[in-house]
Amino acid sequence: MMYDLFNRLETTCKRVIADRQLAILKLLFEADETTLENLFQRMQPNYQKLKAPLNALQRDVTHPMVLGAVEVEKVKEIYWIKIRLEWATEITETEFFEKVKKPPTAKTYPFL
Repeated sequence: MMYDLFNRLETTCKRVIADRQLAILKLLFEADETTLENLFQRMQPNYQKLKAPLNALQRDVTHPMVLGAVEVEKVKEIYWIKIRLEWATEITETEFFEKVKKPPTAKTYPFL
């Protein structure tokens, strides 16, 4: 379902972000749960060319979190990120595209 929805984004910028988000989701499928720091280390090649890679990672995690695909929990100053497998049964295609139209901005990360 994630490939079906994320691959249909229209603009080039959204497709680049969606590619990184899909890579994050793939890593979470493999690990089920990881820390933000570990995720950043594993995703480093995807963010090398960006001016603010940590900010981009935070945005790329926040959007799937707002969509409900991932869950972020803070435990003793460490952010744990895990995939929500039930998300695919909870969201409709229409709802997905409505939420994608309003991506989170850099200054509104809900989990920071």
